[in-house]
Amino acid sequence: MGKKQGKQTDTRQMSLAGLYARGKKRYLLVNGMISWGLSTGIIFLTLSSLWKNGFSFSHWKQTVFGAPAVGTLLIFMAGGLLWGLITWSMVEKQMAALQTSKKKQTPKGSKSVREIKGVKGS
Repeated sequence: MGKKQGKQTDTRQMSLAGLYARGKKRYLLVNGMISWGLSTGIIFLTLSSLWKNGFSFSHWKQTVFGAPAVGTLLIFMAGGLLWGLITWSMVEKQMAALQTSKKKQTPKGSKSVREIKGVKGS
């Protein structure tokens, strides 16, 4: 493994650890409901408006910010919650694999960073 590839792997592992450390609830809210659900719902409403009314800003505004849009966005956000649950299980599997590989790399008798800092295990 080259230096550049090793650096990318370390960055990815740190990013994954950060996602995991922030917790499941935050992940589901931010990555599932907002990032996927809300944005996909807005894209759907925009395409729907374009399909029905062409390039009309006033119709787009009515479609995206009107009362029926609330139901549509809630449905997409519920879909985002499901998407978040699916991808969270992938995050957990990747973290488990990462922790297992780190345990294998730590020589016997050496202390982990947690032990050195005096942090109690969870």
